[in-house]
Amino acid sequence: MKLFTIIFLFSFLNVSYADHVDDLISNLSSSDSNVRESAAEELGGRQYIRQSRVIQALGNTLASDSNRYVRRDAANSLSRSRQSAAVTEIINALTTSTSSGKIVAAGPLRSVRDARSVAPLRQALASSNNNLREAAASSLRSYIRGRPEVYNDLLAVLKNDSNRYVRRDAASALRESNSPNLANDLNQIIRDGSVNKESIDLMERFNNADSLPLLISTLSNSNSDIREAAVGAMEGFGDTDVMIPLLSLYGTESNRYVKREIIKRLVKINHPSIVSVLEDVLKSDSHLKADAAAALATLGNSTHLSDLLGMLSSRTRSERVSAYVAIKAIMGRMGSDNPIQNLVRCLPVEEHLPYSQGTKSFALLMDILLTGGLMPVFTAEAIGGKVKNVKQLTEQEVQNLRALFDSYLG
Repeated sequence: MKLFTIIFLFSFLNVSYADHVDDLISNLSSSDSNVRESAAEELGGRQYIRQSRVIQALGNTLASDSNRYVRRDAANSLSRSRQSAAVTEIINALTTSTSSGKIVAAGPLRSVRDARSVAPLRQALASSNNNLREAAASSLRSYIRGRPEVYNDLLAVLKNDSNRYVRRDAASALRESNSPNLANDLNQIIRDGSVNKESIDLMERFNNADSLPLLISTLSNSNSDIREAAVGAMEGFGDTDVMIPLLSLYGTESNRYVKREIIKRLVKINHPSIVSVLEDVLKSDSHLKADAAAALATLGNSTHLSDLLGMLSSRTRSERVSAYVAIKAIMGRMGSDNPIQNLVRCLPVEEHLPYSQGTKSFALLMDILLTGGLMPVFTAEAIGGKVKNVKQLTEQEVQNLRALFDSYLG
């Protein structure tokens, strides 16, 4: 009896399973695109996708369905099969479908890593459709190693393609090539006058001795994106090699994003001439004040406290936070020569006061001196040890603090 029951249940489950597969395949022909999309996605499940009839049904959907989301889910399901027949269906769509169908088919070929994908993907790089070229470049990332023809195709795309997103994906693929020729090939792009942001971004990973003069030459390019990328690509070169070109560019640069990138690089160079740039920013360029103040946390001294205190009344949170951190860092570096530190030692223990988490001695000192009591006027809120916000001071409170600092520091 037990054996009969087991056989019966097994047979029942098999019939139910088969009926469900039939229902899903039937749903691929529904007039409702949502039903078709759901069926195409579910048929990608491990229990279905290795069946030949499921592969054929999804292949037909990929080739002929009018809805791109249904075609997308059919292609993704087929890519999970890893069966040769399923890959064939995707490749057929890439070579015979409309442009929209080809775009949907190109993406999943990145994950299947089937050598048959290489030729149609290379052919897709020559398409007039930007989205198809982008999808092909992205997928070829999985096939570039050990295939010089793919490397050369993508290098040509990086150099010549008119679309920045296609160039970006080509650059990402080239990054995976591990080719010993890549640094020199990138240098040659600049020499040929075909320089673009994506090729320079890729140069950032190399410290090729021949690259620096070429990068410096691009600092005069009319395209601000290229100038910004060139500054970023100088990260790996010596401070003395890049300081003079960057200072020169800063003096003439009008784009705030390029100037910000220059400051980020110059901050790492501990040189008096860099400090003068930061001082200029505090006084003149509101868009970069937070960056300059953050840099002065490392390079600043007591002569910068007045300007930094003034930033505590800024409406911009990032400026107040950067100024607060810089003030504390400068005061900390003054050590035993800092008379205000002696006052800090006389303050009550912070844990016994109703201050927000992360408030430090210096903030507490300024609160007390501003108000004459223990009600916080100036607080710094921190999360995980990093200051996230600083309360905005009034102009009068800033003046009071400046007078305090002047009286103690001279």
